[in-house]
Amino acid sequence: MNGNQAAFFEAWFSRVLNEGTKWFDMELLTTQGLMVRTCRILGMYEGPKLVSGRFWEFSATLELQERPLIPPGWEQFPDYWFNMDIFDLAMAGKGHWPEA
Repeated sequence: MNGNQAAFFEAWFSRVLNEGTKWFDMELLTTQGLMVRTCRILGMYEGPKLVSGRFWEFSATLELQERPLIPPGWEQFPDYWFNMDIFDLAMAGKGHWPEA
């Protein structure tokens, strides 16, 4: 973060999140790609740590309200789950399905 972003983060953590005790929505990279998850910061974050002489780095442990799992039921059909890209290509491509 630049200096303004770091100063804003520290105030947001303290005042808006009530020292990290409140839940908030955040876009996170999961095994299924980018997803918005409701989370909160556990304990006090680490930092700010100066990196590259001009940026500030923070790190924290997040607690997720809900784990990012695949939709219910798909674990019963692993072949379909692991081969869904083939089905998507067949459905989206022209000339792959006969006319009704």
